[in-house]
Amino acid sequence: MDRMRKSYRNFSANILLLAVSIMMSAFLFEILGRIYFFGWTVLWPPNHTSIPYIGSPDIWQQSSIPEIQMREIRPNVHTRFKKARFDTDAHGIRDKHYDMHKPPDTFRIVVLGDSHTMPAGVAIEDAYHSLLEEELNQEGDRHIELINFGVGGYSISDYRYVLEKKASAYDPDMILLGIVYNDFQEYEKTSLPKNPPPSLLLYAFQKLFSPESVTHLQKISWSVTDLQRLNGTYPPTDVFVPKKAYMKEHFDVIARYAKQKHIPLVVVLLDYLQLHPDWVEFWRENAEKQNAYFVDTTPAFIGKNPYDFMIYKSDKHPNAKANRIFADVLRDFLRSSQLIPTDQER
Repeated sequence: MDRMRKSYRNFSANILLLAVSIMMSAFLFEILGRIYFFGWTVLWPPNHTSIPYIGSPDIWQQSSIPEIQMREIRPNVHTRFKKARFDTDAHGIRDKHYDMHKPPDTFRIVVLGDSHTMPAGVAIEDAYHSLLEEELNQEGDRHIELINFGVGGYSISDYRYVLEKKASAYDPDMILLGIVYNDFQEYEKTSLPKNPPPSLLLYAFQKLFSPESVTHLQKISWSVTDLQRLNGTYPPTDVFVPKKAYMKEHFDVIARYAKQKHIPLVVVLLDYLQLHPDWVEFWRENAEKQNAYFVDTTPAFIGKNPYDFMIYKSDKHPNAKANRIFADVLRDFLRSSQLIPTDQER
């Protein structure tokens, strides 16, 4: 009997030790995985909760624009998103406060775009439009404003409605339209995005035991993109099916607005990867047809390591270093094109 009790105690102890070992291994896997994918700073709790796939940053609400069957940024947000400080004004604009009524002697540029313009994972003072505004205001007495209407997840049709319903109320003197690789695709609009499981371990089990339930969003969220392979062929046509008629329809509306208001429209491709030549030419040709200006920032990244420009390993959104280059390219273009009036042209 004593021998049986002893064997039972040993068995129980071994089971307990095994359970503790499994839990410790799972915990270690989760911690090391998060550090690998998101960097050491993910261990700081505010950064940890700011990453959509392991936390729940509360920055979204249902869109107030009926034509946009998706989300918009909540007003008066003061939090972190993808490890960067994230603040919005009373109108849900991620920028410093601008009066809707344009001050005298001010040249105002509204900036339309998606997460590259919002921008995701970058402090607002390091965003390309903020850097550009600062530099342009150092070059003369004319006050320049660049107001950020970028919203993550938006595409060309959403830019159109943001311009019509929000940005136009700010009386712009120029439109800066930030285009990225996924604007070549018409998205299936949903109310609010569904995030992957909030754990690397849960995702691994889901992929192993229920691969059919793994969505495309989850696949690209938890994977390290082979950026070197994609350079020059991005976006891959097996993922992004070009919808040229859709893009042209909504771009033409934006261009007509600019013509009616007699203000310049600047189309800028924002990426550190070399995009597929067909996509670059599509935007170049359509901009020229509408008498709009076209700027391609991607040549400025030729010969550079694309991994240097990601916000972190599992997310290819351009970081602050990439935004600095975007701003430099745009600054040089605006200088050479003389689109911003000088003091003598007031």
